[in-house]
Amino acid sequence: GGTFGGPIQKDKTFFFGYYEGQRLNVTSPYVVHVPTAGQISQARARIAAAGLVPNPIGENLLKYYPADPSGNVNVNAPNISNMNTFSVKLDHQIGSRNLINERVFYGRNFQSAPAGNSGEITPPSSVGPIDMFNSVTDPTVASLVGVVWNSTLSDHALLETRVGFNLFSQTIEPNNKIDPTSLGINTGPLDAADLGVPGVTTPFGHIGGIGGYPITTKPTTTTQVSMALTQNRGSQTLKVGGSFDYAYNRSVRNQARTTLTA
Repeated sequence: GGTFGGPIQKDKTFFFGYYEGQRLNVTSPYVVHVPTAGQISQARARIAAAGLVPNPIGENLLKYYPADPSGNVNVNAPNISNMNTFSVKLDHQIGSRNLINERVFYGRNFQSAPAGNSGEITPPSSVGPIDMFNSVTDPTVASLVGVVWNSTLSDHALLETRVGFNLFSQTIEPNNKIDPTSLGINTGPLDAADLGVPGVTTPFGHIGGIGGYPITTKPTTTTQVSMALTQNRGSQTLKVGGSFDYAYNRSVRNQARTTLTA
């Protein structure tokens, strides 16, 4: 990161700004239980002995489970966080009695982590990347715009006016957009945001990420306008004022993605 600043107009207008970036890339090691090739063959043999055929949905989902002779797989799940923020502040003196401060802030963050923090089975490399079932925010955005006007009315009175606007936007979703209908699972029309391998829980473990995702908070905004008059009289200070605040929040947890338990 870094900072910068200086005068724009001598004794009247100054600016200050900064940029900060953070990069995090670590792994979370853990052990998951997976089927062995022998267990898969035995299950298919029992189905055939019963005069049945394997369910095509089950076969399609089985490819996301790695098989290992030991019945266990060591996972090094990636945790990623890439953040960028910057802010600029401007101070402007108007005459000897008025000072205006303006500020803009913007931050953007990408995060990816194992669903439920750990325990998620990762697919074989032939099927998808190791972070395929991670929960991701792409992106999280926070921004702020504010203006403060301080007006000296007299040697004893100060009028302060503030106007501010904040915005927050985030979507948490699984890190894949595979259409469930391609796996034989048809739950009706889905929006693009709702695509992804369904969350599947078996005695071996879990695949597909969190079933209740995506969660969308987009946007959440706050607007504030306030004014205050401060009066000094000897050892006494009187302050009166008012504030108008308006907040809007849109938060949706979409249950359209299917969750299966065996």
